[in-house]
Amino acid sequence: MKTRQILKPVVIAAAMAIAVPLYAESDGAMPEQSNQAFEKLDTDRDGFISRDEAAKQYRFARALSEADDNRDGKLDREEFVKAQSIYDRMRAGTYVSDRVITAKVKAALVKSRDVSALAVKVDTHDGTVLLSGFVNTEQQALRAHEIAASIAGVKSVKSAVYQKFAQSEMSRWLTAALNLVVCPTTQSVSRPPPLPPVTPIRAGSMYSFFRISSTPAIRSL
Repeated sequence: MKTRQILKPVVIAAAMAIAVPLYAESDGAMPEQSNQAFEKLDTDRDGFISRDEAAKQYRFARALSEADDNRDGKLDREEFVKAQSIYDRMRAGTYVSDRVITAKVKAALVKSRDVSALAVKVDTHDGTVLLSGFVNTEQQALRAHEIAASIAGVKSVKSAVYQKFAQSEMSRWLTAALNLVVCPTTQSVSRPPPLPPVTPIRAGSMYSFFRISSTPAIRSL
């Protein structure tokens, strides 16, 4: 019993002696990944991340504002670690929000009787909804845009939904195109251009021409 009572304080003291240096070392050291990110943003190599440098990374300026404890408009290495943690939470939250918005838009399209949810593809990036696909009428394309814009959390809607060609319209279009291409060719083959006019020449005139033109040559001989 006495031996256990003596060893217990010794074990606790040894554990504290080992833990304190490790804690102090980990608290003062900057994680390698954060150190690389810091060096990448610190383009002027002054040991701080300014607002202009933070703006080079998407939405990192907002994390700078929250992590800037001394309000000097820049981050030292310790503040940068905090800013990175805030930035990672922001990105995770944005990803979840985008997925929720996409699910809500798809559900609203399913409920709607005006638009087929299978014909419209929905994607969301940072609150902006992207619609794409083909529908039967122009009114359906407009209705899909209206449904997406009515969902809470949607900042804007970009639509690439187009109206499909009906079978009759496609047939008329192809017929008109064939008429423009084929008919002029057929007409040129079936109706060849007329031959140029030919003036007949009588044998007597040809004989007299050669006789007259050859006479001076014979005399010269």
